[in-house]
Amino acid sequence: MKGQQKGAVRIKRRNGSELEIAPVRSQASPLDVQGVDLGLTAEEIVSAIREARAANQPWHSSPLT
Repeated sequence: MKGQQKGAVRIKRRNGSELEIAPVRSQASPLDVQGVDLGLTAEEIVSAIREARAANQPWHSSPLT
């Protein structure tokens, strides 16, 4: 996996010619993902987050309240 480490691989043929194979870089960000429509309102999402925080960290007072 030399190509993954260095970015390209050179191949030398018996006749002396050389080829260089390089990975193609993706134009898209790995964080660019499509959203999922769950049919929830922003208020329902915030409420669920508050409930989870209260259940897991009883000492935590949410700044969103």
